[in-house]
Amino acid sequence: AIVTERPGNVFLAGETVRVVVRGAAGGRLVLRLTDFDGRAVPAPTPDASGMASLGRLATGWYELQATEGGRSATAPLVVVARPRRTRTARIAVDAAHSWLIPPERFGEGAELLRMAGIPWARERLSWPEVEPQRGVFRWGKYDASADAASKRGIRVYQIFHATPAWARADGLGNRYPDDLRDVYRFCKAAAEHFRGRVQAWEVWNEADIPVFSPDGPDEHAAFMKAAYLGFKAGDPRVQVTQVSLAMASPRFHEGLYRNGTQTCFDIFNWHIYDRPAAYAARARGHFEIMDRHAVPRVPIWLTEAGIALKAVDSTLTPADKRRQAEFIPKSIALSLAAGTDRHFFFVFPHYLENGIEFGLLDADLKPYPGYAALATAVSLFGEARYLGRLPAAGDVEARLFDNGQGETLVAWSEQGGTLAVPAAREPLRVANCVGMPVAAPTGEHSVLRLGPAPFYVRAPKGTFAGAVDDRVRRSAAPRPVRHAGRDLVVRVRPLDAPYDKKAECYRPAPGRPVRLQVEVCNLGPVPLEGEVRLSAPQECRLEPAAHTATFGPMERRVFESVLVAPPGFTGELRAQAFPLPGRSWGAGLPQSTPAVLDFSNAP
Repeated sequence: AIVTERPGNVFLAGETVRVVVRGAAGGRLVLRLTDFDGRAVPAPTPDASGMASLGRLATGWYELQATEGGRSATAPLVVVARPRRTRTARIAVDAAHSWLIPPERFGEGAELLRMAGIPWARERLSWPEVEPQRGVFRWGKYDASADAASKRGIRVYQIFHATPAWARADGLGNRYPDDLRDVYRFCKAAAEHFRGRVQAWEVWNEADIPVFSPDGPDEHAAFMKAAYLGFKAGDPRVQVTQVSLAMASPRFHEGLYRNGTQTCFDIFNWHIYDRPAAYAARARGHFEIMDRHAVPRVPIWLTEAGIALKAVDSTLTPADKRRQAEFIPKSIALSLAAGTDRHFFFVFPHYLENGIEFGLLDADLKPYPGYAALATAVSLFGEARYLGRLPAAGDVEARLFDNGQGETLVAWSEQGGTLAVPAAREPLRVANCVGMPVAAPTGEHSVLRLGPAPFYVRAPKGTFAGAVDDRVRRSAAPRPVRHAGRDLVVRVRPLDAPYDKKAECYRPAPGRPVRLQVEVCNLGPVPLEGEVRLSAPQECRLEPAAHTATFGPMERRVFESVLVAPPGFTGELRAQAFPLPGRSWGAGLPQSTPAVLDFSNAP
């Protein structure tokens, strides 16, 4: 076996790379070192103890092979630029350490993040695990994971997406709790407990697809409102993201805003597993929906963007290791061009899903070339302020960024094109996708020959002229954030109409009564006297259409109404709480946010 004293065999630029070959039988040991492109790099003969010094290697990813007679062992070695913090910190990673790495190796995993310069890490937490009984919290390994990251200056963005069995009569974990106060109290406790160690929280994962939630946007909206209030009560400074959207999902996405969630999140959050060239169209679709529903201007985070590669014997083939490394700078460049403020690669550790490897590390936390590619991106993109696309012939992609100290050009061509590089007042610095220096083109009319593997070109500011700013942007002007009556959360549950996730609507039987459970939770500190009003199209029968009550602090009231929809009906039911006539809930609290449910019994 080939070992080093460094986590993952990762070294910082300028450090001497020393290795030890263990288990040798006393024969002649031969070392062979190759770089990312398979070129041989000089390697010494180990001493009698099996130790060898490879000197100060250039940044990049390497493979070291030790041979003794008919036996051999291989190990990756990585040299990364010394990490530096930037103000914008746009490039991040979905770490998932608490679920994918053994607790005893949390420190090693966090150190690999630190050495790669990763400023933000997305994490995972199980609500059923940390609150096994109502009000009983056991934070366990999640404390250790948060501590490991916090001690290394890594900001944590946490997510949960399961409900404890005790919080539902049917015990289903992929559905929302029967009592919204349960999620409020959990989120408040979590924000308080992790204050200063977790800087952002995500409310559920990919609720627009059935694997994570069979429910509709009305159910998630009520859950999201309660969760947001809980997080802010526990830590007013913590950021809360909207649920991540796995697909384009316009009906689900619009349904969230029709249910009044526009001001119940601080960050918009989406996922994509597709060619990077498809990112702009997906982002544009999301932004159009946000504009149409007057969502305030918020940061845009792409929190899962990965490449699915089939594993062989639980690891990547050499060809797929290269594909992963080449994908990373393309994905980041086109994500930032698509309007992303923070980009998270999915996923950091070894992770197999149905035989597909997504991780940057193998099962022993040893890096694939993709790890070096991510560290290189963090270093060379720098502050990663998108400047635009350089005009180029054919299929050449040339994206220009302000790195905070100069310019970084990322360029590639699937068909093998060229890019003219202007003369600069200082020598250009060129690197491949894993950070290894490459000879820069010289002369007044020099040309960079491109292929599918991206190149980075670092240059002084103003070197590249003519960049076209084609960043995908929202068209709506920012609107003031106004949390209208948000302490009162209204949820309506049809008890006799199943939910059709594909069509995103409830399916009532024609002419048959549907019992409606109308739930109102006051999650604020002040009692509110009011009336819950329900409305449906006039061809429906709805009784009663209003419920009057006083809602005490942290009180939950449940009422029942009945809806009868005629055959062929398609329409919405709306419920909203209002102060009683002549009464007021205070300035800026004219009514609660609505609950809006879509129904259809049309074929």
